[in-house]
Amino acid sequence: MKTTIYCVTHKAKPLIINNLIIPFQVGNNPDILEGIIRDNILENISNKNDSYSELTACYWIWKNVKSTNYVGLCHYRRYFNFNLPLFNKKKYDYLFTDINGFKKLKQYKANDAKIDKKIVKILKHHDAIVTVSYNLENTVYEDYKKQHRIEDLEETLKIIKEFYPDYATFSQNFVNTVTKIHICNMFITSKFIWDDYHQWLFHILFELEKRINLPDDTYQKRVFGFLSERLFNIYLYKKKLKLKEIAMTFVEA
Repeated sequence: MKTTIYCVTHKAKPLIINNLIIPFQVGNNPDILEGIIRDNILENISNKNDSYSELTACYWIWKNVKSTNYVGLCHYRRYFNFNLPLFNKKKYDYLFTDINGFKKLKQYKANDAKIDKKIVKILKHHDAIVTVSYNLENTVYEDYKKQHRIEDLEETLKIIKEFYPDYATFSQNFVNTVTKIHICNMFITSKFIWDDYHQWLFHILFELEKRINLPDDTYQKRVFGFLSERLFNIYLYKKKLKLKEIAMTFVEA
């Protein structure tokens, strides 16, 4: 295997576990599986999971994973579906199914080596594999304002202007004009790009953490996870990375 996709979970055994898709547990629940990789060993930010969500896994991968050509992230209910053609791209942002409708992904489970070869082939001609872009009802800025605390996004843009001035104008234009994004922090790329992106991302988020108070609401407290989905897209398009969109299947457990 040249690729490792870490499947982030906090409460349930992932539906797919094989040589390609490795379960990775975040948070402070008891072990879901014997010997499962946790975000609280080696160099980690596990104690921030309630506000960083799956980013505690992303940080761990950045800091501790060395022996892989390509690395990626999915979730225990959200998977890249390489067996599904994008004939329905205009109709669906991503596909919902239930446990009984999991047949396409079961092929994924049985053919990990075949999928690995497909990923390697794609990444010979692309910089990253991402989810099919999700259509927002409005711009990134207005959508974030509707869903979360807009002052957090505004402060993030100030930090970008302060520390990454070459990103400043692009970032401002992006949030004010773009109406679709790749979601869930799911992507597969080279370890070099993974590391470069997360070094940039965590510098911004750690600086933001010094400047804001976390919301009391347990959902809104996941502020850094929410912001990272927007920052992820800013990085992708500012860097002009060549992207390959793959359908995401959301499994209703």
